[in-house]
Amino acid sequence: MRINNSTEDKLVPLRKFSAPGIYSASYLSQLVQKNKLKAVKIGRNYFTCRKWFNEYLDRHARDKKQAEYNRFLIKQKGSEDFTVRHKIFYLKTIVITMAFFIILILANLLLINYFRGSGQVAGVEEKGETATSTISN
Repeated sequence: MRINNSTEDKLVPLRKFSAPGIYSASYLSQLVQKNKLKAVKIGRNYFTCRKWFNEYLDRHARDKKQAEYNRFLIKQKGSEDFTVRHKIFYLKTIVITMAFFIILILANLLLINYFRGSGQVAGVEEKGETATSTISN
């Protein structure tokens, strides 16, 4: 048997083709044992490829089951895109938050330096040499 690296000919565990409520992993295993679905047994697990699974769908699956499985694949693909979109959103949020805090820190440093340069710190004015301190002995 010749195995290509294309996605159609790549061997995948049979359980990857199972879909909740449509095809269970045990049902797919029964199909393989009845020679309705082509698969290769490696160790204790069956492996099949997209091409062989599509051949089964074309020959044996009812139209309703085939349509349900196609909807499942589309939904699964959409959920993968959904998680990628969430990751991008969270990364953007983190970057924006970090930029905001950096701006706050820089603004705070600039204000501190401004007030130090003008002789005002925390709203207290210095009166130069005439400032007196009240220290009790």
